[in-house]
Amino acid sequence: MAPKTKKKILLVCDFDHTIVDDNCDTLIRTLLPNETVPERIHRHYRMHRSWTDFMGEIFQYMHSLKIPPKQFVECMHGIKFTDGMKELMDFQSKDDCIDMIILSDANTVFIDSSLEGARLRNGVKDILSNPAKFNDEGCLEIQHYHTHSCESCPANMCKRRILREYREKQRQEGLEYETICYVGDGRNDFCPSKSLSESDFVFPRVGYKLVDKIKECQKKGKKFNAKVVPWISGHEVLETIKTLV
Repeated sequence: MAPKTKKKILLVCDFDHTIVDDNCDTLIRTLLPNETVPERIHRHYRMHRSWTDFMGEIFQYMHSLKIPPKQFVECMHGIKFTDGMKELMDFQSKDDCIDMIILSDANTVFIDSSLEGARLRNGVKDILSNPAKFNDEGCLEIQHYHTHSCESCPANMCKRRILREYREKQRQEGLEYETICYVGDGRNDFCPSKSLSESDFVFPRVGYKLVDKIKECQKKGKKFNAKVVPWISGHEVLETIKTLV
């Protein structure tokens, strides 16, 4: 017999410039001498255009400088959270009708460390991001999340596909999300946003690329199903979420 299906809200949040008011990959470079990445690494990035591989080379360089894992973690503990996001996360963690996941092109070590530093990790059901870990020598290693054929997304991550597969996995386990609330800021948040339905919500951060992409789509008369609620602080997202529970 199939498990009885429960219906809930799924709160999907990007991380950089959404949950936190910074970029993890930029912040970690403050640990470098003069905060400078060697030209040879920049040159390799210009040739191959893979941001994930670019960060992997930076991590190898940091290891060569003997920057220990502890400093990486402490750096992430100090990251600034976007106004209102801690309150949003605290609210959803106390409501059984809401599950929260983070869907981000950062990496699992940076996100875990940031949330643990703010004592918010337990409120997040799952982190879907590029897998990362410190190896036995203390070097941070990062992998692409997956491969895909979507031409709109970076080679290492199509958030639309990841979200679709996540929802299907939950459905197979008897959990159906009747409403998706997607909170993001950047270009790579547009692909999953435009795949949502009329019962869903997209929260694009004001002043960032996602809100521009949505406006452009709507101006051209292209189909965009989800309700759009632009936000400046997490408090605005929270107020809408409260009307749904």
